[in-house]
Amino acid sequence: LARRARVNIVTNEHMAAIIRSWGGRAVLVQDLALDLDPAGPADRLGAFHVVFICTHSVDEPVAEVVEAARRRPDVTFSFTGDPAYAPSGFRQSLPANVVLTGFTPDDEYLRLLRGADAVLVLTREDHTMQRGAYEAMALEKPLITSHWDLLRTVFGRGTVHVDNSPEAIVAAVDRIRRQPDLFRREMAELK
Repeated sequence: LARRARVNIVTNEHMAAIIRSWGGRAVLVQDLALDLDPAGPADRLGAFHVVFICTHSVDEPVAEVVEAARRRPDVTFSFTGDPAYAPSGFRQSLPANVVLTGFTPDDEYLRLLRGADAVLVLTREDHTMQRGAYEAMALEKPLITSHWDLLRTVFGRGTVHVDNSPEAIVAAVDRIRRQPDLFRREMAELK
């Protein structure tokens, strides 16, 4: 199918190389810059608020983020996405500082992100672009994301890259808490 297609649109060079190896024509189109108003309405939750953009997909280290939240009870962690997709028993194991937002309309979602002190977007899969990371950049929010080369290349400022472990997530939150202005400024420059 890739060989017969007039063009195959992919988000990174790794995927383009795969299409070309099959004899197909690939066009690289990364996510476009988002025009979101960082100064719009915001919903603040807690003294320090981390929004974990997730869908409860198998590539997301959800259990590790829950454990990181357990280790930082003074930080509020909002989990986006429909918790119905989370593993059974997920809700019963949550510490009190985890808020499940569920799937929200765009205006509520943007208020949640604007009120965040940091945005957390993680994947276990290499070569995966993070739309939530682009949202963090558009809103000039400090970002915590996975350590993959693609994410390091695109999100090289205002960002802490982690190995998805609870320890690394906690350390990233602590690092942003110590220097929030630096991370916000760097993210604005990256934008």
